[in-house]
Amino acid sequence: MNTSNNTVLQKQKFDSIDIMRGIAILLVILVHTSQYVQDVNFLLPIAQYGQMGVQLFFIASAFTLCYTFEFRRKDEEPLRNFYLRRFFRITPGYYFGILLYFFITDFITYGWDSNKEPINILLNILFLNGLFPDANNTVVPGGWSIGTEMVFYLIFPFLYFAIMKIQNKYQYTYLLFPIFSLVFSFVIQYVIFNLIDSPHLFGNNSFFYFNILNQLPVFCIGISLFIAFRNNKLLLINKNVCIILFLIFTLVSSYLMLHSGEFFEFTYVFFPFFSGMSFVFVFIILHYHRYLKNLVLIKIGVLSYSSYLVHFVFAFYLAEKISNKLIFIQADLRLIFVFLLIVTLTLFSAKAIYICIEKPGVNLGKRVINYLNTQK
Repeated sequence: MNTSNNTVLQKQKFDSIDIMRGIAILLVILVHTSQYVQDVNFLLPIAQYGQMGVQLFFIASAFTLCYTFEFRRKDEEPLRNFYLRRFFRITPGYYFGILLYFFITDFITYGWDSNKEPINILLNILFLNGLFPDANNTVVPGGWSIGTEMVFYLIFPFLYFAIMKIQNKYQYTYLLFPIFSLVFSFVIQYVIFNLIDSPHLFGNNSFFYFNILNQLPVFCIGISLFIAFRNNKLLLINKNVCIILFLIFTLVSSYLMLHSGEFFEFTYVFFPFFSGMSFVFVFIILHYHRYLKNLVLIKIGVLSYSSYLVHFVFAFYLAEKISNKLIFIQADLRLIFVFLLIVTLTLFSAKAIYICIEKPGVNLGKRVINYLNTQK
């Protein structure tokens, strides 16, 4: 990377990334809320597409990792410090989530849940839940995405170095990496599908849909987005072109998701990819058109991780009860009302978790790194 690009990037404050995270968590809350509001009509396809909020998180995450990793390469023990930062960023909140949902599901609502056998809890503690079907999404609701992201953290430095090495030798090859990873993902899953007799592990919202193998192309899109941004290539794309391409990729992704498995067994491999491509143009529009800066979405984005962990409490246990009491209201309007209420409750709770758990965890990670650096 040349010095001029380095200086420019260092001065950037990526409000656009926080806005993307804010949009992502609102999409996720919307899809989970809609599952408990009956008879929704017009808004149902939009609400169901909220499932793609996780892919928006992955794009933002990959971009941010590239940005921070690039400028910390000259730090002492950059690889060690990278893993420590990620560990202390994610672990305190997730361990809180394990305790929270263990208490809620096992002692308040259902009694002992066989999915929370000690081995499944241990796999979640070790962030290996994304690699085992029984532990994948059973201890912490939505825990699959955290497990998948932690596996991506593990391989990210090696993947990034490989991409950059090839990119420095063959210019513009970074544009092909997401496609290569998509083809790789499809081929491997196709082979596995034909080797094992477990069709329930494949399809939308299945184990292999959640798996890092299936989500890796989305992360690769985020890496390619960063390289294009670093090389000032995104400025070449007209805003109107961005809007058109965003709409095209969104419509393709939405169609494939809503008709997943109807005409092709492996549709679930492709619609996260197309969704990820659509979010590339969301970033371009948000970053280069400052009048779209939204302070509310930025603040929501800052709380997005804590919100993700806690919103299931309200979506799963309150949305249906509230909706049933408002049955006299038209279903689509009822969804909007319940959604706004769940968002409000989530943000208030997330703020407390952010202040008491998430932020102290990040600060602890900084202190550990500083301590280790002084021991040399």
